[in-house]
Amino acid sequence: MSHDVATSFFQHAYIGPAPRLYQKMAEQIVPINAVIHQAQQIFQQQFGEEPEITAFAPGRVNLIGEHTDYNDGFVMPMALPLVTCLVGGGLSSSAAIEVATYMFLDTIAGPNNLTDTEKALACQKAEHEYPGMPCGIMDQFISMMGCSGHALLIDCRDLSSTPIPFSDPSIAVLIINSNVKHELTGSEYPTRRKQCEEAAKLLGLKSLRGAKVEDVDKLISMRADPEIVKRARHVIGEIRRTAESAELLKKANYKKFGELMVQSHNSLRDDYNVSCKELNSLVELAMEVEGVLGSRMTGGGFGGCTVTLVQEDAASKVIENVKAKYQGTATFYICKPSRGASIGCACK
Repeated sequence: MSHDVATSFFQHAYIGPAPRLYQKMAEQIVPINAVIHQAQQIFQQQFGEEPEITAFAPGRVNLIGEHTDYNDGFVMPMALPLVTCLVGGGLSSSAAIEVATYMFLDTIAGPNNLTDTEKALACQKAEHEYPGMPCGIMDQFISMMGCSGHALLIDCRDLSSTPIPFSDPSIAVLIINSNVKHELTGSEYPTRRKQCEEAAKLLGLKSLRGAKVEDVDKLISMRADPEIVKRARHVIGEIRRTAESAELLKKANYKKFGELMVQSHNSLRDDYNVSCKELNSLVELAMEVEGVLGSRMTGGGFGGCTVTLVQEDAASKVIENVKAKYQGTATFYICKPSRGASIGCACK
């Protein structure tokens, strides 16, 4: 018996050519069924028989709620339609391969009673124990349970989730890859997690989920390390922003949601110190363009991608502005929310 995993880590939700406006500007999104077909052909060439199983899982872009998942907070990602894995782009390539591999092995093993949440937790455990990355649950959760046409508000304390409708054709999500690489298995990520844990401990809390805005002043009065105060200020504010953003998205209040995205970026830049000059530049260049509602860095930081909420007819102007002024070579993706992991070619 032969099997294969199509590690085309991002599932496709929009089938067909990119809108004419973007054809010469944004990257083309290849349908997942085309990638699967190619993987199956290569498998047959290598092993002389057709594969029986193809598994795939999406990466994600986090619309808002950065570095809150391991603080028991809220996050609001959406699964992506990209079929090319952006390694080091802050779009969860590692979670995508974990979930795709799990789906493949799970299918081989046969039926079981595990829930999708339990499967996502198993993938998270693999990342904790093998590469030693103390990640939160968001990436594996959205990759496993993404919903087409919806963002997903995830409560990382009780692992409940709420699909948030997000399919307005007049609004585009523009992902811009800075093409600056980062390595999250270094000291920065674990250090910030420890700083957040220390802040919660000083406040007598299990996590910063239970903290209030006034607790930042309490930390200052306790003469806590200024870096710990800054980390706590970001997390406390970001949890609030994310919960508010979900309500705004339900009401299609994209203007206010975009403002919160900018606040999120500023906090990640100034208090959490995980941005970099390239990401800051991409956000600033996007915000120069009329029709842009909000922009922020996304992912762990220190490079990778930004996510920009923009009126659909202004997306090309953002791309033009970045191409003209960015001191580097950026790549661009126009995305809609996709579904989560799957077996086979069910890509609608």
